Amino acid sequence: MADLQTSPDLEGVDVAELIEAINDPAKAQALMDAHGWTQDDLLARAEAVSKQLTAAISNVNVV
Repeated sequence: MADLQTSPDLEGVDVAELIEAINDPAKAQALMDAHGWTQDDLLARAEAVSKQLTAAISNVNVV
């Protein structure tokens, strides 16, 4: 499980918007501007979402 102290804050972030931003530089810039993030912040949040999705899929596969 992710360390809550080092995981980026995902509250208030639309996951679909974040995923779209990873593939669209204009959307990425708009999202970074809206939240005051750097590119590293954006990528850290995208990685956190990826890890959460992977964990959720693993849990579904176990059941």
